[in-house]
Amino acid sequence: SADASLTSLCCGSNPGMVGELNEYGRLKTPDAHIEALQQLLDALKPSAVTDLDISSIGIGPTGAGRVADYVRDAKASIVTINISQSKIGVEGGQAIVEALKTTTLESIVIGNDLTLQLKGELESDSFDASGQSIDPGYAMIMAWWLTTPVTASLVLLNIAFNKIGAEGGAALVEGLKTSSVKFLGIGKQFKTADGTLITGSLVRTGVNLSLAGRVGEVTKGPDSDGDVKLKWLDDGSESDW
Repeated sequence: SADASLTSLCCGSNPGMVGELNEYGRLKTPDAHIEALQQLLDALKPSAVTDLDISSIGIGPTGAGRVADYVRDAKASIVTINISQSKIGVEGGQAIVEALKTTTLESIVIGNDLTLQLKGELESDSFDASGQSIDPGYAMIMAWWLTTPVTASLVLLNIAFNKIGAEGGAALVEGLKTSSVKFLGIGKQFKTADGTLITGSLVRTGVNLSLAGRVGEVTKGPDSDGDVKLKWLDDGSESDW
C-alpha cells in the first residue's frame, strides 16, 4: 500500500509502464499492461495522495476508464491529476468526464501539458489550447469544461493545430452552445510573438510565431498543408512540421 504520508506522486514519462513500446522505445500499443496501472491505482485508493502525475505512461481508453474509477473512489480528495500525453480516445474521454462531474478535483492536465482549471475563475478571458495535441478524447474533456462555471468569463478560445476529429469537433460545438466564447481560433491559424492571430497567408520565413508557450522564427513553409517549421528562440532547435 502507499505511504500514508505521501501526498504527491509522479510516475510520468514512462510509456512502457502501461503501454507496449516499439523497437525505437516509443509507444506502440496503449493499455498493453493494464494490470500495472490497476495495481498502482488500487494501492493509491486508500492513500493520502492528492496530486498524481500519470502522464505519458501508455494509458489508452481502458486505462482512462480505470483512472476515472480511481478519481471517484479514492479515499483522499484528489486535487490535481495529470493524464497528458495519453491516447485515451473518445471512450476514455467520456469516462473521465463522468468522473469529473462529481469530483473535488481542482485541475486536470491534458494534451501535451495543458492545465484545465476546475475550481474558481479563470484569470484571463482568453485560453490558448493551440498545438497541444488535443485529440478526440481530450476534446470530450474540453467540451465538458466549457460548460462549467470556471469558464463563465471566457471570450476567446484558440484550439488551432489540434487533430480533434469529427467526434471531438461535434462535442466542442455542443459545449460552445452554452458558453460565453465569442471568438474561436481553429484550423491553420498562427499566433505571432505579440499574441496576434494570423492566417497562413501572412506567414513567411523570418516571422516569429508563438506556439504552446514558446516563440520561434519561421524557417520553412508554409507547405501545401499550411504547416511550418520553426527555429525555437530559446534553444536554437528546429520544430517538426
